[in-house]
Formats: sequence, C-alpha cells, structure tokens
Amino acid sequence: MIKNTTRTSELEPMEKLIESWEWKEHIEENLNRIIAEKPMSKELRTFFNNIDTKECADNLLLLLQSILCRGQRSVPIVELNKVFPRIIINLYRDPFFRLLSVEYKKNIELLFKEYIKYYLDRNISKRYTIRDWWYKCASQLQLPPNYFPQFEEFFKTPIHDISNLFISFLIEHCEFPLYRGTKNESSTGKKRWQHAFSIGEVQIEELNPHEGLGYKTNFCKMLKVHYHISEIYCSRHQFEYLYFESHLLPMKVPPRPWLDRGKCGPNYFLKSKLIRDMDEYPHLNLNSELLDKRIENKIQARPVFDALNDLGSTPWKINEEMLGHMMKALEMSYNSKNASFLKKLAIPRHPKTCWIPLDYDRFKKQYLKKNKEVEGKSDEELDEFIRKEFNHKRALMTKIKNEQNSLWCWLIYRLILAKHYTNQDIYFPHNLDFRGRCYPISPQINHMGDDLNRGLLKFAKGKPLGVDGFRWLKLHCVNITGKLKRKPLSERLEYAEKHLDKMIESADKPFEGGNWWWEDTEEPWQTLAACIEIRDAIKSGDPHKFCSHLPIHQDGSCNGLQHYAALGRDLKGAVGVNLVPSEVPQDIYTTVLERVEKFRKEDEEDVTSKHHEISKEMREFISGPIERKIIKQTVMTVAYGVTQYGAREQIKRQLIAIDIPDRNKEASRFATYLTKRTFDGLTDAFENSKQPLEWVTPLGLPVVQPYVTVEQVDDSLAFLPIRHKQMNAFPPNFVHSLDSTHMMLTSLYCRKLGITFAAIHDCYWTHGCDVDEMNKICREQFIALHKQPIIQKLSQSFNSTYLTDSIREKMPEKLVADISNVFDSSSLKLGELDINEVLKSTYFFC
Repeated sequence: MIKNTTRTSELEPMEKLIESWEWKEHIEENLNRIIAEKPMSKELRTFFNNIDTKECADNLLLLLQSILCRGQRSVPIVELNKVFPRIIINLYRDPFFRLLSVEYKKNIELLFKEYIKYYLDRNISKRYTIRDWWYKCASQLQLPPNYFPQFEEFFKTPIHDISNLFISFLIEHCEFPLYRGTKNESSTGKKRWQHAFSIGEVQIEELNPHEGLGYKTNFCKMLKVHYHISEIYCSRHQFEYLYFESHLLPMKVPPRPWLDRGKCGPNYFLKSKLIRDMDEYPHLNLNSELLDKRIENKIQARPVFDALNDLGSTPWKINEEMLGHMMKALEMSYNSKNASFLKKLAIPRHPKTCWIPLDYDRFKKQYLKKNKEVEGKSDEELDEFIRKEFNHKRALMTKIKNEQNSLWCWLIYRLILAKHYTNQDIYFPHNLDFRGRCYPISPQINHMGDDLNRGLLKFAKGKPLGVDGFRWLKLHCVNITGKLKRKPLSERLEYAEKHLDKMIESADKPFEGGNWWWEDTEEPWQTLAACIEIRDAIKSGDPHKFCSHLPIHQDGSCNGLQHYAALGRDLKGAVGVNLVPSEVPQDIYTTVLERVEKFRKEDEEDVTSKHHEISKEMREFISGPIERKIIKQTVMTVAYGVTQYGAREQIKRQLIAIDIPDRNKEASRFATYLTKRTFDGLTDAFENSKQPLEWVTPLGLPVVQPYVTVEQVDDSLAFLPIRHKQMNAFPPNFVHSLDSTHMMLTSLYCRKLGITFAAIHDCYWTHGCDVDEMNKICREQFIALHKQPIIQKLSQSFNSTYLTDSIREKMPEKLVADISNVFDSSSLKLGELDINEVLKSTYFFC
C-alpha cells in the first residue's frame, strides 16, 4: 500500500465504504459455505481445506481495491487468471516461509552482504561480471547459487478453477447501494443495492508488435465494474491508499542476477521468469522451450544474461523538481481552459471537465443558436437531423471521457509512486521477450515509458560533465526538441547557445509568462529536464565541474533499416540511414516525407491522376506540408514487416491526433492515400535490403516463435505452427533480435569501462562525459556484429534442423531441392557498402 498523496476529497475514503458494504464478510461466509457443501475436484478441495478463509477474504479484498483504485472499468479475465491463484499460493507460502525463514533469511543476508560489495568496490566490478561475482559469493558461503526454497516446484495450482470460483464470488456477493439522487434510487428513499461486478466482452484495438506491426482487434472477456462504482463513488470518495503487487514495483536494492540457463532472477523471495509469456499463445511454455530444452550447455547465452544484469544494476532516482512541475500540471487538469496546453504535455483532462450532453432539448436549443445552416428544414427533418447530432455528440464525449479517465488515473498512479520513491535509489530489473528484446519488469515507472516517465528519472550516480559533457548536454536538449533533425551538430550547438536564455527561463518559470519554449517540442518533459540541468550547470559557476545526473541520449537512425542495409551491404540504403560519413545527418523519415509531398503536389496538379480528388480534398484539411510525425512510425516499422493495413492504421491515428475528423471517413481515406504514397516513397530508398531474412541468435539465445495451436494428433496433443504467422513474423523478429544483440554488446563493453549505460532498444543513454566513449563502443560493436556470417550460419542451422537425413528420405527429391535452394545463402548478392565506414559516421547514433 502507498499513501494517495493526491487525494482531495473530504468524504470518507473508499476503503471505509467498501468495509461498510461488508464485501469481505460476504466473501468469507460464502467461501466457508462452498468449501463445506460444493462438489469440487480433489486438487481444489486439498487447497481450500487447508486455508484460513478469513485471510483469503482479506487478500481478495485487497485485490479488489487494487483494481478499483486504478480507475479501471474493466479488467481482462486473462489477467485475473494470473492474479487470483497467487492469493492461494501466498496463503500457503507465508507459513512455508515461517518454517524456513530463520535459516533462509540468515543465509540470504550473508550472501547479500558479500554480493553488495560489487557495487561498492570498482576493483571487483572490473574483474568480475555480476553473474560471476554472485557465483563466487555463493561458493564462499557454501550455498547453491540458485539459493531459494523450492516452494513452487511442488505447488501446482488448478488455476482456472480458482479463478472461476473467485470471479463468481465477486459477481454474486459484492453489492453496493446506488448513490443518492440517481435515477435508480427507490422512490421511497430506501437504498437499492446493485451488483458491483459483471462479465462482458470488450472490443480492444491494440498495436500488434509481432505480426507486421499493424493494429489488431480482439474481443476480450472482461470483469466489468459498475458505472456508479467507478464514476461516482471512486471519484467523489477516492481511495486513501493505492494498492500494488510488490514484485511489479522498482526494487530498492540491487537485483539478484540472472544465472546460467536463465535461472535465479532479480527477486530475493519470488521466482521470476526470464522470458515473458504471450497471452495470445498460452499453450507454449517459452521458458521451458527456450531455456530448458534448447540451451545445450551452461555457457550458452551467458552474454545475454550478463547484459540483462548490467541493465538491471543501473541505479536511478526521481527528479524531484520535475515531479513538482508535473504535480502542477496535474492541478491544471481540473480546468478545461488548460486543455489545449496540457494536450501538448500529454497530460489528460480531468474526467469532470468532459461534458456529456444528456438533455436533448437543451442541446437542440444550443445547436440552433450556433448553426444557422440548418434553417429551411421542416420541423420533422430538423428534429431528425439534430437528434443524430445529439446521439453522435453524446457517444463521442462518453468515449472521450472514458479515455481521459483511464489516462488520468494512470498519470496519478505514476506520480504517487514517484513521490513514494523520492530520495531513494531504485533499480529496474529486466527480462526478455522471446526474440531477446529487453524490458524492465516493473510496468509502473521505468525509463522505457513515455515522455513523462523519462522526464521523471535520472541516474542516481552523477559524474562531472567536463568540457565534452557540457557540449553534449546542450546538444541533447536540442535533439530532444526534434527541431533540427537535418542540421549538423555545429548548427545544433549554435542553436543551443542562441537559446540558452530561453532554456534557463523555461527551467526557472516553466508555467509563467506565456512564452513556453520547452512545451512546443517533440518531448516536452524531457526538454524541460534538460533545461533544468543546463541551468543548474551554469549557475554552479563552473559547468565543466558540475556533477550531472541527467542521461544523455544517442538515437539510432531508424535502426531496423540500418540493420537491413548492413546485412545487404546496401550502399544507397546505408547513406539514407547514416551508416556512412556525411557532413549533415540523413533523415530517412524526412526523405520519404519529401517524396510524399512531391507525389501529393503532382496528384493535385494532374487532373487525370486517380489520386487527384483525394489529394485536393486533403489540402482543405492539411493546407501546409504534412508533419514528419504523421509518417514516422510507418517508415520506422517497415523494417519490422508493417503491412499496408497496419501502416494505414498508424497514419490514421496520427491524423486524428492533429484533429482531422473521421465522422465521414476523412481520416480513413486520407490515411489510405498517404500509406500508398509513403510506400511509393520508400521503394527506391533501399536496393539490396529486401533479400529474404529469417532467424538468427548471435549471442546464443535460442528463439522459438510462439505462433502455434494445439491439436490432437493420433493419441497425443501436438503443437502445430500457424503458418501465415510463422512466415510473416520472421523478418520483424529477426531484425529485433539483431538490434537487441547490438544493444547488449554495447552494454557489456560499457560495463567493462565503468560507463553507466541504459537503453530503450535503439536509444542509448549515458552520462554526458561518457557519450564519446559510448559512441565509439556502439559503432565498434555494430561493425563486429555485421562482420559475422549471420545469414550463412542461419542457412547451415536451417539445413541441419529441417533437412535431416530422415526428413530427406520421406520427401520427394524436387521438394528437397526446392527447400535446399531456399536455405542456400550462396546466391545472396551483397552491395558495395564497406561496413567499417560506420566507425566514421557521426550521425549513425546521435
């Protein structure tokens, strides 16, 4: 539990209301009844016969409060299927640990005292990896490295039975009185009670990172929260505390390292999974398939585990001044007049500021007053027309209010957590997806979050800037604004020097004066954080000696396309993504955008063009040049296999974000046109990069694509691949594994030199004074990676795996020959790129 420091309500808190509704008592009473009366499986009865039902009801109530305090109106059942069984597991774990706690805690404390020396003694970190040092400490204490009571090893829970039972409790036994003054209140004034929860299906449209990076629509079974609970009670009474699962929060001590074969993991009291599960494909146990079955010896994939440990061992702290400014922005969200300003900062409006029309007569009166063009219609036609407008407006504003409510609650969550962790060092242990990409385990606050999340964080350990570091700090501030992408570093530095006064003014008075230089940028919160660091460095009297904690970013130039160009040694493509030296940076997004603008102008002028009408219509809505951000995501995800549909949805969202309407499908039609022209603009940007690419694991991490279904084959169950997903997903997954490998290699070599390193996939962070050294390592490791015979090794692997002698004997000769030809890498034609040129490229990562 964490104190809700943003609570403003003077009414009794939600916790007290829920207590008065006696949910816990009803759950406990019915749990006792069901255990005594209901037929259930032997396994389930074994679990429930040995638990304290009062404690179980307490834990279930805490879970309910954690759901309600987030402002959620629906929770996926698949999420509850993971959480509910932990209630039972925890009820067993606590007495289990009490029996072993004295010995276990004593030993783990001794082990930790030795382990922590790694972070305090530079001589140790120079000689050992984190993993090696843990092994050494465990050996000295004669403890097994993976020291942990094997609780889960014998505790197998009937997950779905427990979830179904608990969900039935919530639906049947959690009731609340309708709020005073609502329509459903009894005419006699007597309280009327309603069920707080129900089951329903919700249509969810989300980005699909594995199948062409388009958007997909799922129908998800949900536990739905009654409107009056979330809209009236929670907003008026508010929770006194917020409730979190501790294993999903940042750690206050250095995490325990991942060991050989992906064992051990960051938590000292809970086991962790190295590979993230994919809920869409629950049949395949990725941790078992990748780590237990496919890692052949204990040294395989060690660099992967070492890189994860290095990333998780970086200490962070909350930027208190930035937190104060964000709290100020939160206060502004209660006033609808601030909506346009806060939108630039990605601060949602408070849901109360979203007016939903409920009175038709009032709406009609206001509509007629504002819209004179409806005059001349008959009363019947007029009423029908305005009623349609009324229904549309009500549906639209309800949707907007729901979205703002979710975003506002998510913002509150993060700010309260940030306040809780103020003045503390925190750590973000990482794990992997099945492709080898690294992610922080904590979903609440981490440096891979949005602009607001990143603006909240800085390195816990500072370093003096030095001459080069102060230069990089100013460049970083300009880079993060997104304004001078095509300009050389010298011009960016001149721009920084020219605008130092505005940077300092922004830092001193971010919300005063109406001349907010910092907010009119691509990443406003990070820009403000950089302005504050620059101000503090200058005011210190000697910027070069100033101890800076702000991470300086170096971004890859459309990193996926960089890997494509390098694999094909495509010189033309390499120029477009800064693999070779140039006096000014090449921006593939702007290059493609210029081509799109050229096509657009030609279509407008050519009356015979099939795109003439749509291009003319679009000019009415977008009179000036198309913004770079409209097509950026699409260009960036081409390397990851984005489909035409996925690209259209990406562009459509960007158009709607700049207020292009879609009531008459304007945004949809413009998006279709811009998608076509964006792909046209990309066709001649790369020459040799379109060679067929499959799968590779350069650092030894086994990869199994989880796109399988389970079917009965003869007398047993078998995993059968989903063909189109297996095929379509190869290129994006392959490129993701390459960019992850490059990042890991850079991390490992930075650690050897004592350089603090963090990363968001293809964006690398370090202290200002270490940027030049990190850049050198980054380029060297990219070259080293692409000097490996990646595709040739893949060819050999596929031949040995999928064309074994026994398989060849069962296949027709022609089919064997065709497949062998597909796997043959000798016909691969490479371009003229000299990969060593990357070392000289200033703008490769910048």
